[in-house]
Amino acid sequence: AGGDLYELARAAENQARYADAIGLYQACADAGPALAPYARVRAAVCRTIAGDVQGGEAELPLLAEAAGDSAWKNFAAHELARLHAKNNDRAKAVPLFGQALRSDVDLWWMEDAHWEAAENAITVPGQEALGYIFFRKTAATSIWSKKRYDAALKLTSAPSVEDRLAGIQFLINVGASQEAEPLLRSIGPALGSDANLILLRDRAKARIDLVRGRARDGEEGLWRIARDPAAGDVAIDALNDLVSYLSREGDFIEAEQALAEMVKLDADGARARGARRTLASAYARENRPDDAAAHYALLAGAGSALEDAAPALLAAG
Repeated sequence: AGGDLYELARAAENQARYADAIGLYQACADAGPALAPYARVRAAVCRTIAGDVQGGEAELPLLAEAAGDSAWKNFAAHELARLHAKNNDRAKAVPLFGQALRSDVDLWWMEDAHWEAAENAITVPGQEALGYIFFRKTAATSIWSKKRYDAALKLTSAPSVEDRLAGIQFLINVGASQEAEPLLRSIGPALGSDANLILLRDRAKARIDLVRGRARDGEEGLWRIARDPAAGDVAIDALNDLVSYLSREGDFIEAEQALAEMVKLDADGARARGARRTLASAYARENRPDDAAAHYALLAGAGSALEDAAPALLAAG
């Protein structure tokens, strides 16, 4: 009951007819219990948008803190968190965003809520790390390139030099090397004498060189990092960059060398497996099925997890 009224109320809200929306939401709440709490949340939100901020601030906490455990309580907490953030009372918003995101169900609004919670957290002393952790994960794993780009930009403004370098790397990943280059130049004075940060900077510079018309400099820079005995994980990443670039360029002899060095450092690690998959795919594109199949067979070899082995065997076949 009340579904039609709720839809009419949403339409009125979207058209900025807030008085009409509030009346329709109230009618929806009176029509039956199923949609009533959601309608009350939306009505409170409409009141705040229409200028009755005190009314919304009074009602939303009652809905967010009501007895029981229901998705609409998280919905109310989310709207109250947004209201506090809008009013620049960001410390109050932090626990409310936390409540909003405590759910076993992947609700439709939660992706945006995670982003809003992270944006809020990076403005609250002591909470910044939580926000930047989210932006790192999003920049690395989101299926949407725009989300990866936006998250990378957030990282480039982080207080931590390492986060800013990560943001630059993620910008390069999404093809925004032109934006990454001046950011990388500006970060230089903040590196100090930290050897690991300098290596991260050098890797980013080499990757930019590869795609900005300085390919020889880029390759030499990545090989320099790869052969640095103190480079550790950065050396593995540099070799991964080389396998990817050289495979695309059809330089398979040097790509094989880079992969062999990766295997020495990373053995059966995820990055080495990913690089082997990249090389196998490049061989397949170049119509070299024997070379491709050989690498797929190695991927499917002893010790490989089933999720690696089965697709590799299928690709080899």
